[in-house]
Amino acid sequence: MEEEGEEHVETPEEAQRRQIASEKRWEKVGDRVSDASRQLCEQLRLVLEPTLATKLRGDFKSGKRINLKRIVPFIASQYKR
Repeated sequence: MEEEGEEHVETPEEAQRRQIASEKRWEKVGDRVSDASRQLCEQLRLVLEPTLATKLRGDFKSGKRINLKRIVPFIASQYKR
């Protein structure tokens, strides 16, 4: 057992094991969020495609800005106005 005040020096093998474990955790996180992110991208595409086609009429005179305060509730309402 290490004495108090002494620091543990990580061996290359321990560092490699820690790196591999971190990579596996990162892959799991990516797997968990990939479906949700794909669904969100598709929902945004469905909302933005007609918006872009009409040059972002209404609040957006320049056609360059998107008001997320209006888009997010629209997505949350299952595309009902």
